[in-house]
Amino acid sequence: ARTPSVTALRRWLVFVALLRLLLVRLEWKAQGEEVLQQAEREPRSKSQSINQPHFIFDLLLFFTSLSLFILLTIYLGFFLPQKLASNLFDRAPHLVNDLTGRLFAVWTLTTCALCLVCARDPRVRPVYAATLFSFGAAAAFFASEALVFGTVSLRSAANPGTIAGISLVWMGMGWSYYTRHASSLGGGIGGGNTTG
Repeated sequence: ARTPSVTALRRWLVFVALLRLLLVRLEWKAQGEEVLQQAEREPRSKSQSINQPHFIFDLLLFFTSLSLFILLTIYLGFFLPQKLASNLFDRAPHLVNDLTGRLFAVWTLTTCALCLVCARDPRVRPVYAATLFSFGAAAAFFASEALVFGTVSLRSAANPGTIAGISLVWMGMGWSYYTRHASSLGGGIGGGNTTG
């Protein structure tokens, strides 16, 4: 029995994320405007919630799934840096040593933690902005490594670059909604400070 490769798992995640982004965009057209208009017509206190579509939950689900998938990259960075080198930094695997692998794993772990904190309560603007910035940094990193430094091929950079790009677009499009109009998800999820 053949196990799926890291690249196959990444491609599947990218496909699911693109499909979900399309569906979320269609939901925003249909429901988002109505929710935003309702929020503007009926100002509420911070403790009251507005009628929210389920795409708030989709951000939570997307970031949680992404974080779980990223655990594989973190494992490779800590325990199998040469596998990380051959899978990701395929044009210059000799530059990836144990220290570089662990550093990449810690950076990835930090992004993973930001995703989970942001997914828990996207209304906290500084956390939302930091998460958005982390995806921008990841996109810039892989673009520069592929196009300027030549340590990764375009094929290797495509998967993490696409995930970072999808996340940037999704979070950029949703900035106003998530940081101003989203209510907490109830059941103990959310409830953070919404100012900032």
